Amino acid sequence: MINEEFKKYLENSFNARDTELFTLEVEIRNFKYSIDQIENNYSDIEEMVQFKEELKQTLKFSEVNKLKCMIMRDSFKKQLDDLNSTI
Repeated sequence: MINEEFKKYLENSFNARDTELFTLEVEIRNFKYSIDQIENNYSDIEEMVQFKEELKQTLKFSEVNKLKCMIMRDSFKKQLDDLNSTI
């Protein structure tokens, strides 16, 4: 029974990370689009240039978080694969 509970936990954790990855990818694309829009249409407005710089930092943060999330998701997958091979 403990293996089944652990397997369910791993499956739920894997699915949560997969959903998080999708959300992060949408955010990353949105940040890139917004940065391009500011560069192309609002580069003469100082506040928008500052906002663009904030977006660039947030983009970097999101890209790193995406990598972290991928590592965690892959870890859950590996554990699931290992558990399934022993059942």
